[in-house]
Amino acid sequence: MFILIFIILTTILIFSCKPQQEPPRANIRNNQSIPTSSSDTGVKFYPDEPDPGYETTEIGFLDRATYSITHFNPEKDSIAYLGYRTTRSGYVSIKLMRKNTEDFLLRTLVDCEWQDFGVYKIPWDGKDESGHFIDASKVKISFEGNFPDYRKEKSPGCKKLEIIPEQLEIRDEKRDLIRINYKIKNIHEKKDRTDYHLTFYIDYTKVGEQILKEDEDEFSHQWYIGNLPKGEHLLQVVIKDKKKRLGYASTLVERSL
Repeated sequence: MFILIFIILTTILIFSCKPQQEPPRANIRNNQSIPTSSSDTGVKFYPDEPDPGYETTEIGFLDRATYSITHFNPEKDSIAYLGYRTTRSGYVSIKLMRKNTEDFLLRTLVDCEWQDFGVYKIPWDGKDESGHFIDASKVKISFEGNFPDYRKEKSPGCKKLEIIPEQLEIRDEKRDLIRINYKIKNIHEKKDRTDYHLTFYIDYTKVGEQILKEDEDEFSHQWYIGNLPKGEHLLQVVIKDKKKRLGYASTLVERSL
């Protein structure tokens, strides 16, 4: 009887000590991604791959929505969405910048707005600040956040600069010279203003620079387009002050030979 009990206890002990089999794992190679889809955009995202075209910040991302921004096609898409979450409340700015070009602002999607802790989703129509379509593959998404310990009275100190093209003049018979007058819409207090640095681009290629004093709110620029091929071209101005606030405007013109 005692021998039988001993055999039973020994058998139980052996089976209880046997290592458990691990559950089956998916056969995924290193750096291989599993595509998932977004019900809002129908775009496939790859959660294991780095996000394309954004700067790191205290703000987190949702479902890799940057894919739909940097792959926007105006011939196929009507809208793209940028999803993100904030880990704490604060002032948030989100800008679309030109890749590999310092301080080349194209569009401000969120302009120094107070946002409480939570999840956000904002649309983009594929256009720049002046309403012209831009090459989304060259876009970098910039997140900026100021997260104070408590909510202060909102100040326009971090608000963007605005440039408004007011008048376009043809300067010669060949239509090679175009003069455009611009107005700066400055909402910042006089004591908060600095000198401005203007950079001029044609189709994203730099063609000139100019400095304005802090009290100047109007300027003009003469564009030479005689060496451009026939077709439409984008005349772009980026403004920046010493506090790193940015502004942008563009004008679409047609070159006819």
